[in-house]
Amino acid sequence: MPKLLTLLLLMFSLFSCFKKKSPAKSDFPSWLETHYPDKFTVLESGSNYDIMDYLKGKKQTWVAEKADPDVQFLMYWNKNADTLAITTAELQKEWDIARDNTRRARELYTMLKEAGLENVSAGASSNKGNILVFAEPTPEQREALAKILTQLRPKLRTAGFESVWTGIMEPSAYKYHFEDIIPAPHWRRAGGWQDNNLLFFAKWALQDPTPERFQYNNACDRNGAISDEAAVEAQAWAEKNLKKPFYLEKETGYSVGDDPSDPLKVVYEFPLYTAKPANNEDEPIGYVSVTYHVDKRTFTGIKQVKD
Repeated sequence: MPKLLTLLLLMFSLFSCFKKKSPAKSDFPSWLETHYPDKFTVLESGSNYDIMDYLKGKKQTWVAEKADPDVQFLMYWNKNADTLAITTAELQKEWDIARDNTRRARELYTMLKEAGLENVSAGASSNKGNILVFAEPTPEQREALAKILTQLRPKLRTAGFESVWTGIMEPSAYKYHFEDIIPAPHWRRAGGWQDNNLLFFAKWALQDPTPERFQYNNACDRNGAISDEAAVEAQAWAEKNLKKPFYLEKETGYSVGDDPSDPLKVVYEFPLYTAKPANNEDEPIGYVSVTYHVDKRTFTGIKQVKD
């Protein structure tokens, strides 16, 4: 019996030597270097944050052209496919689009700089322009920016732009993720950096002579500090105006959006209870509402709102 076992093991070993091994699956960086040697830099690679694509093995990679790093685009590929489910024709198409958008973004950036704008970045996606100005969003700053965009309207239309989206960003965010040109994949960046640092925004339809008013972004990081101040105002008002006992939950207060009467007013609500809730299932008896004016930096219109 031991001899038979030894023979079987020997035969298995011999067959294993002649068995054709499956080639190791490639990955996108390797594929890229094989088909486009020394042409691109891989900036980021990972899941594309769609649960079904994740389960299927579909991934995304952010690519930059080495000769011109402002030219960036996303490529989607499948790690489970031997061919990665991509072709050189698909990459060439995305590359051409990225180069054209970068050209248009630079044209837009030059217009803005010649008009006197500082601390600005520009991007483009076909006939849509994107402008980010990194400055304190004072009424004077917004008015000056609106005036510049109005003056540039004829040039922008001649350059083929149909609309321009403009954001005023936290000054400290300038050149944090990009320089003068906003790469197209930025708008699909994971995380909330854009919304966290965006203070005001407006979209300008260039065929419409009436400029759109800038709107306050109540999802920005600054809003958290304002909410804390609103909680103090709400508590002080409640102490003077509400019948005791009561409990005002200040930690879970939240912004409920803009006041319909004025886009520069933001409304915050804080849950009101007869006593501190024992768990999250307790329903509030109402809310204390506080209105904040973004430009005046005042808290007004404090009142109790029934649930």
